[in-house]
Amino acid sequence: MNKKADNPEQKKDRAGKSDLEKSKNREAFLFLVSYIKRHIRSVLSGVFVLIGVDFAQILMPRIVQRTIDMLGETTFSNELVARNAVFMLLLAFGMIALRFSWRIFLVGASRKIEKEVREDMFSHLQILSFNYFNKTQTGGLMALMVNDVNAVRMATGMAFIALTDAIFMGTMSLFSMFSINVKLAFFTIIPLPFILLMIFKFGPL
Repeated sequence: MNKKADNPEQKKDRAGKSDLEKSKNREAFLFLVSYIKRHIRSVLSGVFVLIGVDFAQILMPRIVQRTIDMLGETTFSNELVARNAVFMLLLAFGMIALRFSWRIFLVGASRKIEKEVREDMFSHLQILSFNYFNKTQTGGLMALMVNDVNAVRMATGMAFIALTDAIFMGTMSLFSMFSINVKLAFFTIIPLPFILLMIFKFGPL
């Protein structure tokens, strides 16, 4: 049985709702950006440090690869292996320091943004009329002050970190894989589109 075609009014309502949703998303994005700009130095420093950690993570297996490859070469020596082992140890300590640093920069900035948003909201509530509080539920205001502000902290903190890490770590990983063996790297990434489809399909469950 064929579904009835939507009349022009229904299409107009859907288009209006879609435009309203886009407008709200744009306002929310600009709202976050306005607070991020206040801590742009800390955020950029954290991003650069995070990229450094990603590079170190890519570099570590390459050092292991070169060390293993040396076992079958005539130039093999215990001194070279020991040198690579020391370098890997120093690199590991460097990664620890960098991980601590990006947490200070990025998570610290998100905590400051959370504090500023909550203070701005509280200051705004203090200048509203009593009539507003008579019409607005107290539970709704509490949810805004707690849950929504926590969501802002997560968006400017761990969500931003995960996005940045995925972009740079993914790009550098692919570059490293293809620089080692193009054919093997190609076969390795074949399942990725299917994995993404599964995530989008079952992720919201």
